[in-house]
Amino acid sequence: MGNNKNRKGFTLLELILVIGIIGTLSAIVVVAVNPTKQLRKTRDSERRSEIAELQKALNQYQIKNGDFPE
Repeated sequence: MGNNKNRKGFTLLELILVIGIIGTLSAIVVVAVNPTKQLRKTRDSERRSEIAELQKALNQYQIKNGDFPE
């Protein structure tokens, strides 16, 4: 047991260091990608498009009928 040169494997410090690096990289990826934020942006874009369509339809109605619907 006194001869450590023939032992194979990783030390506890090496394992902790690698796990820490992987955890840090994972956190960076999750923050960078953030699927919830991307989904929210997509939905906001769809809502803006629908509002623009409603505005156009109301303007066309006003032009055709002289007033907005009640």
